[in-house]
Amino acid sequence: MRLSYGHGRSTRLGQRHGAVFSLAAALVPMLANAADIVAAPPANLDFSELGQIGVAGDFGGISLYEFVGQGANTRSSNGSQALLISLPNGALSPAVETDAYVRAMCLYNVTSSKTKGLIVGGNFTSFGGNQSKAIGIYDIGAGKVITLDGLEGEVNALLCDNATDTVYIGGNFKSANSTNAISWNGKTGFKNLPFVGFNGPVNAITKMSNGHILFGGSFTGLGNYNATPGSLHDSQIVNLGSANISAVGSSSRDGFSDPFNIVCASGSDQSGSTWLLNDNTPGHWNAQFGFGIEPTMIRIWNTHFEDRGTKTFNIQTFPNGLTNILRMEYTDPETGNNATCDRVCPLSNDPKIQYQDFHFVNVVGMSKIRIDIAEWWGKGAGLAGIQLFQNNVFSYAINEFNEPKCRGQSAPISSSSVQGDWRKSPALQSSSEYLTTRIRVNDGHTGSNASVTFYPNVPQSGNYSINLYTPGCIADGTCANRGRVYVSGSMSSDTAQPDFETQLFQTNNFDKYDQIYFGFVEKTSDSFQASVTLSPTDDQSIQDLVVVAQQVGFTLINSVGGLNGLFDFDPNGPVADERTLDSFPINKLGYSFDKMSGVKAFETAGDTTYVAGNFTSKTHRNILAISSKGGEANSLDGGLNGQVIGMQAENGKLYVGGTFSNTLSNDTKGLNNVAVFDPNSNTWSPLGAGLDGPVQYVVPLRVNTTEDKPETVVAFTGAFTYSNGYGSTPSAKVDGFAIWVPSQNIWLHNSDKEVPSYSGTLSASHLDLHGSNSLLGGSLDVSTLAVDGVASLTATGLGKFPAKIETKAPSPSKRRRSLLQGGDVSGIVTGTFYENSDEDLTIMAGHFIAEGPTNDSAIHNLVFIDAKKGNRTSGLSEGIDEDSTFFAVDLWKNILFAGGQVSGNINGQEARGIIGWDLDKKVFSHQPAGLTGGDGVVTSIAVRPNGASQVFVGGSFERAGALDCPGLCVFNIEDEQWTRPGSIVTGHVNELQWVDSDTILVGGDLDGTKSGAKPLAYYNTVKQSWSDFPHIDEIPGPVDVLTPASMDLKQFWVGGKATTDNSTFLMKWDGTDWQSVKQKLLDSTVLRSVQMFRVTEEHAKAPLLESDQALMITGKIDLPQTGPISACLFNGTHYQAYALTTSNSDSPSSISRIFSQRPVNIGHKKHMPLVFVVLIGLAISLALILLMVVGGVVLDRLRKKREGYVRAPTSMRDRGSGIQRVPPRELLESLGRVRPGGSPAV
Repeated sequence: MRLSYGHGRSTRLGQRHGAVFSLAAALVPMLANAADIVAAPPANLDFSELGQIGVAGDFGGISLYEFVGQGANTRSSNGSQALLISLPNGALSPAVETDAYVRAMCLYNVTSSKTKGLIVGGNFTSFGGNQSKAIGIYDIGAGKVITLDGLEGEVNALLCDNATDTVYIGGNFKSANSTNAISWNGKTGFKNLPFVGFNGPVNAITKMSNGHILFGGSFTGLGNYNATPGSLHDSQIVNLGSANISAVGSSSRDGFSDPFNIVCASGSDQSGSTWLLNDNTPGHWNAQFGFGIEPTMIRIWNTHFEDRGTKTFNIQTFPNGLTNILRMEYTDPETGNNATCDRVCPLSNDPKIQYQDFHFVNVVGMSKIRIDIAEWWGKGAGLAGIQLFQNNVFSYAINEFNEPKCRGQSAPISSSSVQGDWRKSPALQSSSEYLTTRIRVNDGHTGSNASVTFYPNVPQSGNYSINLYTPGCIADGTCANRGRVYVSGSMSSDTAQPDFETQLFQTNNFDKYDQIYFGFVEKTSDSFQASVTLSPTDDQSIQDLVVVAQQVGFTLINSVGGLNGLFDFDPNGPVADERTLDSFPINKLGYSFDKMSGVKAFETAGDTTYVAGNFTSKTHRNILAISSKGGEANSLDGGLNGQVIGMQAENGKLYVGGTFSNTLSNDTKGLNNVAVFDPNSNTWSPLGAGLDGPVQYVVPLRVNTTEDKPETVVAFTGAFTYSNGYGSTPSAKVDGFAIWVPSQNIWLHNSDKEVPSYSGTLSASHLDLHGSNSLLGGSLDVSTLAVDGVASLTATGLGKFPAKIETKAPSPSKRRRSLLQGGDVSGIVTGTFYENSDEDLTIMAGHFIAEGPTNDSAIHNLVFIDAKKGNRTSGLSEGIDEDSTFFAVDLWKNILFAGGQVSGNINGQEARGIIGWDLDKKVFSHQPAGLTGGDGVVTSIAVRPNGASQVFVGGSFERAGALDCPGLCVFNIEDEQWTRPGSIVTGHVNELQWVDSDTILVGGDLDGTKSGAKPLAYYNTVKQSWSDFPHIDEIPGPVDVLTPASMDLKQFWVGGKATTDNSTFLMKWDGTDWQSVKQKLLDSTVLRSVQMFRVTEEHAKAPLLESDQALMITGKIDLPQTGPISACLFNGTHYQAYALTTSNSDSPSSISRIFSQRPVNIGHKKHMPLVFVVLIGLAISLALILLMVVGGVVLDRLRKKREGYVRAPTSMRDRGSGIQRVPPRELLESLGRVRPGGSPAV
């Protein structure tokens, strides 16, 4: 199925562009045909003989793998994001990768243009693996990306006006001659708007019903209004002293030949302060910078030494290796008139003129500049000084790039300081050299004091936009090592605390800059200088962390410009300027807002446009509605008492999010950061009781809230942790992402139905691309079933067990040895079933909390669900510590033995490692003495079959009570005593498997006192002796998982980690030899279990598996070309993804095992050869015939006996005594006579 263009809701920032979202994920590499939705091959598992089945693990959501490319963990941990395709089952598939945030999307679909697709904007530098800064196009029909070149910065808002074939783009960027706003179409590309943008960032764009385009943001003037008083012009001196200075045609005179003489000079014609060319010779002066500059003016001192001097010159730059001559404006010193020049620019030789200033008409970035001298005064040309200036204030991490401290200059300058081991890195493909430090991360923490502090020279107080510049990671090869940085700033002397704090990823492929602050900055003085500090965040997911620091830039936002966050643009009207701004009521409305106001989002519904942000006036607070017909503004029930950042209109109501707690009149409780407004009643209502932190994004999403019936819901993303409790509904942990279901008036996570689970960030969406399919922008983990720790499994899919379970984080020490490399163990680890005349129990064990029989009661780590008593839940009686973790269970009659990292006190006796529980009497019973020493962990329990009263217990321990019994111990149930199974094998036991009633197979990291390390060994209970498994030297490491491969228990599958290189191995013992699976699992894989299943449809026969077999592998599995999954099937030739899970926390999710009512039937039943089947059938047939004959004889004798039968005589004597002769005539006559009531008879 190929996605088609939809005509439903356009996007989060289409008709309603607000400050939008980020998107996407740690992704599987995308193919060009990502738009194709292809069903995955069916698993065809045979569940018919297994009874009830459970899937246990550490997860908060689970999905079956049903579509190629389906992902569960599409949430990123390194800042990279993507476009996500919504699949028919509600899961997501990554379509296009980006290296940073996606903040806006709109559908461009114009029949007159050859370009159609989804326009995507953000602060990324790479789109679909190609350089495309801040904006790109996703061709939905072809499933490919189209890069757009021409923007530098970040895009916050997009509006696709398909009626006029125009895409309006807003943000914090530069493009052509525009700043922060520009247009684009498929025919001509980028095009300046008539007003060439704004002097501050644009956050929102919408089209009103009257055809006008409304811009919102943090601006005060248009881009073509440059004469605003108080603006910064040529405020910062570029440091020429750190540049590589050279010249061609220099004089050979001592003291006058060095081109560096004029750097930081002040017009003196003295030796060492003047640079001369050879007599009557043209030449040029070069400055090659190690950093990028954006000069706005050059100041030149002409020399008058011996009446020499420069007469004409030009300024050249070299973008992409091409020569570009700059056009400049200057004041003619003779007439006082303004003039322009480019190829031939005059320089006066009047000694009274100290210097001349030349302003560049177009401000362009550069790293090299040349002064080319063509004519001269007197005998030759020369210069006595030169200075470059730029408008924006920059501070560089490499201090020598900052403003020069020239001779006699005492004014403050920009500077920087460092802590830690920072080294200079070459610019490579970046605009500037930068600093780099490498930090070793231990246990996820840096523990580093490395930092760079930037000190800009701010010439005047005012509102500034501050950008942080980050070099790309591809050029220096550090993409795999980049992480997050913490950025804070002190902007005024009024407070000792930082004025802002933020975190940013440095994983951008190419150069980028991010806006880190917008607001007031105090000017530099003797007592204060603003500062920005960059340092690595303490928590990182990378072991060898690379942090880079390049520069920060300060741009002054004019305080007077005729606007204040709102601009009404009429595409068909005259060009707007400062003289006509007041003619639009909406512009006047914005100017009525207080200073430092800002518009964050728009939402247009019919003739009404809602405006939200952080603004106040005499009549409006943070949100209002504008009529496009007259432009009048209406307050929404007085507004809200905090800023509104995002909005979404659905079904006639307006859903909003931000940082507020009530209406302005304080008359509606529960409006904690989220609310809904009803225009018909002009009232605000709470969503539950709100969220406990700020909301940043509000986006529509389509979700299966009822079985196979998707509906549109509202997704909120932000810096919150819980949804607040209300009424009988308790608070719930949501970790920054919550979904409101309007049709049910509840949060999705509070639904008692089988609904999906979501976590992460959602920034934008476009619904109805094809039926219920959507394209999403965000960083999301999605599971089709929201359930904690355990799910039921049937031939029709996944479901819930009738118990409310919540996984809990374990204590750092609560770990199963074989899972150490996979992290702490939590959730449901294992389970089993038990039934008698009064009970039908489902038993689950692990590390979790289950809801008890009453709402205020809790059951910890071991729960019993009784189907015969209305699924009533129960647990152990008091005595076991709540931070215990159970790893293994097994049944002996009605006694449950459960082991793990267990501690407590039972009837005054210390319990360690294992407990015994009577399922009928609901009391502890046959309680073994505690297992101590080592890790004190039980990992496997195996009750001896055929009615024997012994329990084999394996794990990592040293003693059972007072008995030395390392790794494996036997509990004799009848006398409640431990015994040691021999003394020649010790170590750590991970798996136990009975192969007959007397012999058990032990797997793990075993140690024979004489034979050394061994991963597998047999123990015979009758002989009380150990024996080696055949060819164990071929197993590359300890056995972590083990399962029978045949019903005769002579073949086995094993898996684990190789001792030499920590690679994952999976092997089969076929009864004669070990065979390794050639298709290796990645080293990052952690195996939890392997189990055999039969399949309903046979696959091709393979050496390792019969055609009706499949091997289920569970854990944390990383499949090539598929990505991280939690369960997969192996059919003897290749792996197939089976199940994916998501986590409710930052830790990875996994499946521990699949358990069933009749696990003995899991596996392959050996089929008897056909010839034996025929022979046995024949033998059975003959036996049945013989039985029938014998039975017939017996029945005949019984009948005759009942009829008075007398044995016939056996001698002639006997016969003769009873014979009388009968005449023939009488004999013949008797044939014709009939007996009364009978038939003719002889």
